[in-house]
Amino acid sequence: MIIKRLTIDRFGVYAGQNLFAFSNRRPIVLIGGMNGHGKTTFLAVILLALYGENSAAYRESSYRFYRSYLRAYVNRNDGNTSAAVEL
Repeated sequence: MIIKRLTIDRFGVYAGQNLFAFSNRRPIVLIGGMNGHGKTTFLAVILLALYGENSAAYRESSYRFYRSYLRAYVNRNDGNTSAAVEL
């Protein structure tokens, strides 16, 4: 599978809508940044989009219910109570 685009909307540390576009000409993507700036969330979002409740991101968390896990990661800085991820 080749991921061409990822949109993260109000999930985790990602406030507002964030669009990441990937190029086939450069097949290797490096993700870097300071602690707490979204590297793990970026990968967790991809796992959640692909596997949902069966993703390692959820199964390895301390949350007992999937719905609680998702609610905990909604970025409410702008007052919204929903989040979205699109591959």
